[in-house]
Amino acid sequence: MSDGSDELGSGFWWKVIGGVVLLGIVSLVLLAVFTRAIYAWGIGGAFLGVIVVLLGVAWVYDRRDKHRRAGL
Repeated sequence: MSDGSDELGSGFWWKVIGGVVLLGIVSLVLLAVFTRAIYAWGIGGAFLGVIVVLLGVAWVYDRRDKHRRAGL
């Protein structure tokens, strides 16, 4: 006899389904961009481009975190 307290509810499952669909769409877009970069620059250039983008994201994150910590 279950009182239903162990069920997650339909809202949770709709969010999971939406997250999976969104992740799939983002993955396809990133794959298309990376594949085009491979054709344009070769495998080394594509990885170099990905590294440059990731370094840029890390730099922005670091600057924001530095400003946030300075404000505290």
